[in-house]
Amino acid sequence: MKRFGEHRFLSYAVDQFFANGGSSCYVMRVASFEQISAFADIEDTLKVTAMSSGTWGNTIKVQIRKAYQTKTYVTHQATEDEVKKINTQ
Repeated sequence: MKRFGEHRFLSYAVDQFFANGGSSCYVMRVASFEQISAFADIEDTLKVTAMSSGTWGNTIKVQIRKAYQTKTYVTHQATEDEVKKINTQ
């Protein structure tokens, strides 16, 4: 078995980059515009969408609990324009 797994060539390239004196390495995922992000519609009430496209999003799980069983964190408060846009869809 290979150190970083089968068919994983980028990890070897990055490893060798640093082994040969490299100091900063930036790696980005590049996907075509035709790919769509995975999503789940929950009873026509809630739509959950992956942040980017790819098969990785097919494994995302959503768990809904009653409010008294979990803490709620607001990470983004919608602006009036965003609310209007959602309500007109």
